[in-house]
Amino acid sequence: MKTTERIAGLTGILLVCGLSPAHATEGEAVLPEAPAVVEEQAEAPDPPAATETATETATETATEEPETEVTGAINEILGILEQYRLPISGEDAALKVMVALAQVADPSARLLEGEQTRQMEDLEQGQMYDVGLHLTRSNRTASVTGIIEGSAAASADVKIGDILLAIGEADAAALNIAQLTERLRGLERETLELTLQTGEEEPRQIALEKTQLQLSPVEEVLTFPGGLGYIRVNGLFKSAGAEIVSTLLTMIEQDLSGVVIDLRGADGRDVKSAVDIASMMATPRSTLFSFRDAEDRDLEVHQAGTETPLGMPVMILVDQHTTGAAELLAAVLSDAGRGAMLIGRPTAGDPVLRDRVPLRDGKLLYLATRRLVVAGGTTYSGQESVIPDVEIDPRAVYPDFVPQPPILTDRRETTDEELETRHLREEVRGDIALTRAVDVLLGLKALNIRNFGDGNATSP
Repeated sequence: MKTTERIAGLTGILLVCGLSPAHATEGEAVLPEAPAVVEEQAEAPDPPAATETATETATETATEEPETEVTGAINEILGILEQYRLPISGEDAALKVMVALAQVADPSARLLEGEQTRQMEDLEQGQMYDVGLHLTRSNRTASVTGIIEGSAAASADVKIGDILLAIGEADAAALNIAQLTERLRGLERETLELTLQTGEEEPRQIALEKTQLQLSPVEEVLTFPGGLGYIRVNGLFKSAGAEIVSTLLTMIEQDLSGVVIDLRGADGRDVKSAVDIASMMATPRSTLFSFRDAEDRDLEVHQAGTETPLGMPVMILVDQHTTGAAELLAAVLSDAGRGAMLIGRPTAGDPVLRDRVPLRDGKLLYLATRRLVVAGGTTYSGQESVIPDVEIDPRAVYPDFVPQPPILTDRRETTDEELETRHLREEVRGDIALTRAVDVLLGLKALNIRNFGDGNATSP
């Protein structure tokens, strides 16, 4: 296929998707007064199936439409290159030109080939390569709390309660739980050297190979000292919302003072799960967000359900690897979440906005085809991260030692609550984002505040 023909085809795709350069710099969208409402959305649509017809139509449109400013500019450059006999032929040249053109509309657009597509699909569905260890982290110590059946760890010299000392050359004590998880998982098969210790025995090294496993939506649920809940999420995969909502309802019954939802490294593509979870922290039946096209027309509008309100402060932990439906949830809660605060680092910048658009040669173009508009009007086009309310500097270091009052000079009797607080700080020590989240929850608890952020703070 000639380079000019391929460029024309791609230009047509961008026009059909409403992604011409004229739309690439539009400002924020405003929600319509009476939008069509999508009350339930089982799953995000399958991108390739949804765009095959658009690809065929786009190719036809490119040949029927009069020459646009963009195609005119491309033809001018091609003419100059031909004039000076500068080569622009071959598969590699055509692909580079196509990507450059797509990136005019979406600077993060990229081509996907077989293995890349498979890895992306696996990640969205929670299928990753993993050694098979469930870990918890307390007082800078990572302990094995579970072993996944069928994994490499299940047939190796690993015991529940073992302490993970190192992953390769990396000291496990220097890594927070999100960083540990990132090293133990991946998109490809790999063998890791782990250093483990059982009780007072000598440390031992074992080699574990990452094998493909299906991750559960929720990795870990804990109740910290002081009545604080913690939920670590792997991703908003299918039915993740039901599991997380059920866990939150249990925490309501336990009358906890607050909860941390850890979305660091979380992915998934289940929009309904994001709606279900956000509904517990929003006004019932209020608009949460909409997906809109480049011409500001509604594609989907999602409202909060009538779920039981959470009724307690919630800290949402995010980082640069929070993406997909997990990032969508963070974006919604940053704007419409009552009693919710985001802590961590800016997110990945892809809250279920991109589709895999098929091209005629079998490759896929990963392209932002819609925008996210949350209830307050903030717009995400695929270039913006969700910025946390409390941003953590990745270079920040918390001290390993937190001094306590000397026993001989502190004549005041230590209360049970103070002991709980000390134990809690020991559990989260070394994880800066989690420590900050706990600090906020403890402050709200001290002030006897159950709800905040909506102008109606209440005390029980």
